[in-house]
Amino acid sequence: MKTLTFLSLIEGAGVPALRIAFTIAVLVLAGAGLLIYHKRHQLFDRDPEVEDDIPVVRHNRFEESGEG
Repeated sequence: MKTLTFLSLIEGAGVPALRIAFTIAVLVLAGAGLLIYHKRHQLFDRDPEVEDDIPVVRHNRFEESGEG
């Protein structure tokens, strides 16, 4: 019976710490998502320095490189 009481005390003390940790993790992931969303054109659009950088040519280059 003492073990059950001890475990319930540990669980009760850990809940606030877990809530804080997961809240921080959610905020960090949401911030990363917002950053990626904000810079999506810079990250995923065409590259003005590459000649003929249109979706079909990019897809062909991707297929050629063996990554796809």
